[in-house]
Amino acid sequence: MANVEQKLAIIVSGQGVKSSYGAGALLALAEQYQVTEPFLMICGSGSAGTGAYFVAGQPDRLRHLWVDMVSSRRVLSRRRFWKIIDIDYIIDEVCKRQHPLDARKVLQAKTRFLMPALNTKTGHIDYFDNHQGMDVFECLRAAKAMPIAYKWDPRIAVGGSLYCDSLLSARAQTHIGKAVECGATKILIIHNMPSGKLRMDNLAFKFWMRLQPFRKSYYQAERDVAAYHVPPSIKVLVIRPSSKLWLTTLSNRKADIQQAFDQGYDETAANQELAAFLR
Repeated sequence: MANVEQKLAIIVSGQGVKSSYGAGALLALAEQYQVTEPFLMICGSGSAGTGAYFVAGQPDRLRHLWVDMVSSRRVLSRRRFWKIIDIDYIIDEVCKRQHPLDARKVLQAKTRFLMPALNTKTGHIDYFDNHQGMDVFECLRAAKAMPIAYKWDPRIAVGGSLYCDSLLSARAQTHIGKAVECGATKILIIHNMPSGKLRMDNLAFKFWMRLQPFRKSYYQAERDVAAYHVPPSIKVLVIRPSSKLWLTTLSNRKADIQQAFDQGYDETAANQELAAFLR
């Protein structure tokens, strides 16, 4: 129904395990609306891997990856307080070996795929771009490297700079201006929380940020995002959960992930406003 020529951008927010909602929504877009090659995709934080599998033409793997793999203690365990989320296991074991992500197809995709991450030298959000060449797996590691939950002070080296995840890169709102700059004329935003806001789960990140020398640049970037106004010529549609998800950012009970994934799928499949938007 929608393809690369329509200049449709899909922006999916992060928010840890709550990103299972967005994964269900993307699978519904592929299966129910035949949206498989949008003009642009921007997926940060917990949704970066989901976006990579989607762009690689592997959306059929999303349900198993989220419901069966993310629910494993190997991926997430609060008892493992020094590394609650094992990003290295996700990238090196799950994405490379158990359920291989086709990195070659990510790089060759018609869809321009951007993964945002925080540059810890500048305090700005940079975008890894499949059309400009990238080490897909290391860029995924950088986009997902949540301070404290993954490592106290993660710094993933990509292209001569050091990167990690952040609240700013996880927010869909952050990337609207980038989508417009890239030439998108329609923007579909998928939030993973009913309100679209990030809440107290992120107090640890805010504490970590106060200790960083680049914090002034980061806070200015937050203000710039808040002040941005979407041009009136750009059509925007927002999808978000219609009711509370029983997940938190750092919980991975299998039944709750299944519920969030199915809710994302079902609400997207039944969204009549979305069907009209994609015509």
